[in-house]
Amino acid sequence: MASSLIAQSNELRRQQEAQNAIFLGAKTTYSDLNTLRDQVKAEMGPLHATSSTQTEKIHTLTEQISTTLTKQWEDLTKVIKSETTTIVDGAKERFDQVNEELIKLYDWTKKSIDQEVQDRIASNKAVGDIAIAAVAEIKSLKRKQKESAAPLGTASTKRQ
Repeated sequence: MASSLIAQSNELRRQQEAQNAIFLGAKTTYSDLNTLRDQVKAEMGPLHATSSTQTEKIHTLTEQISTTLTKQWEDLTKVIKSETTTIVDGAKERFDQVNEELIKLYDWTKKSIDQEVQDRIASNKAVGDIAIAAVAEIKSLKRKQKESAAPLGTASTKRQ
């Protein structure tokens, strides 16, 4: 029994020493972790400040880019609108010129056609008048011919 108590005592001492060693190791590890945590915090502080500054810079750059692109878009829109207006105005002006020329051509064509109709009517009337005059002349010539064919009456040529 005594040897068993000594064995148990030795076993407890060994366990106690193991626990002490584990405790010292844990204490050292905890202390090292606290030191490491403090070092990380110390290094993170400036990084966090830099990160905040970088975030602000990113927001500022984003706003500048957005403003620049918006201004470029507005300028481009103005140029396109101006060019489109110029093109449309030029096309409208050309259309008005062509339309005016077509109206003049229509008026000239209408006058020419009206004049041609009047000339043909006059020509037809003149031809009609000439035909009537010719018919009257023919009738007159036939009458004269009849009158000159029998100047002595109806007597035969032997009696005369």
